[in-house]
Amino acid sequence: MSVKELETRVQALPPRELKRFANWFDSFCQDEATGLSAAQQAELLRRRDDFLADPSLTEPWEGTAERVRQHLHERRVKKASAR
Repeated sequence: MSVKELETRVQALPPRELKRFANWFDSFCQDEATGLSAAQQAELLRRRDDFLADPSLTEPWEGTAERVRQHLHERRVKKASAR
């Protein structure tokens, strides 16, 4: 089976099976050399599960730096005007 065929089949899984596959794949690929603590690994898994449960909660990376800059600028302006 090619990677493309595997990708197509994985994308066709129902949500519950996709989550089960993601958990299996994560444990399959888990590498002790990552240097992550158990708490960090648990947080990553929690975030992954949140994403799998509702992908609409995420935001695209494109434009993120600009949104952060704009937010910081607005905070600075607000703080300066409060003085």
